[in-house]
Amino acid sequence: MTVDNNKAISWFNNRKGKLTYSMLGSRNGADGTADCSGSITQSIFEAGAAKYAYLYSTVTLSGYFQANGYTCISRNQDWDSKKGDIILMSWGADMSSSGGAGGHVGIMKDDTTFISTDYWTGGQVGTAVSEHNWNQYYMTNQPSYIEVWRNNNNTETPPVSGGSNNNSNNNEANKKGAKKMYVVDTEKNSYLVTSEGKYTWLSSKGNRDAWAKVCPVVSMKDGDMRAMLVKLK
Repeated sequence: MTVDNNKAISWFNNRKGKLTYSMLGSRNGADGTADCSGSITQSIFEAGAAKYAYLYSTVTLSGYFQANGYTCISRNQDWDSKKGDIILMSWGADMSSSGGAGGHVGIMKDDTTFISTDYWTGGQVGTAVSEHNWNQYYMTNQPSYIEVWRNNNNTETPPVSGGSNNNSNNNEANKKGAKKMYVVDTEKNSYLVTSEGKYTWLSSKGNRDAWAKVCPVVSMKDGDMRAMLVKLK
């Protein structure tokens, strides 16, 4: 079976404003409600995956991915994101403890945008499908464990690198002025920081290296972000 990344992503785009979040209904949108894992199961099935035995959870989805040409390319490690990458996350030790509200799953719409069915708006009607900058989403939610699954058999979607060939990073830096944006390397992470006090975590080495080509790089020890910004100013 070959899954078309474009079709999997379109499943979510086509249901914006139409689904309400629930883990107790159809879970795949059939009754107007859905949850994260039911949506991913249904979306990749409609994009070309084999018929599922049941609507999987974040605990059991990995087997369905493997059976349909996906490979786990990262477990709690930086990676260069590509359109169509599926991200499993857990607030426990690993995916085995991610059941119910203990985990989440969604798909990369492009190399920076994460789209999924979630509880972001507290279950407001018609708002279950939402998209976010992945770095900001990660920083806000802080899962303790993630897995990234990549479709090896996709033939419709050319890869979009999250690395140093990403011209959108360069264009954005030029718009804002490179002198007011910095790449900050700490002992554990890298951040894109502005002198106005805004920052985002650079989750992949490729993303970090791309920004480092157009922004000054500052190294410092792990510590308070506020102190980091004061030092930059």
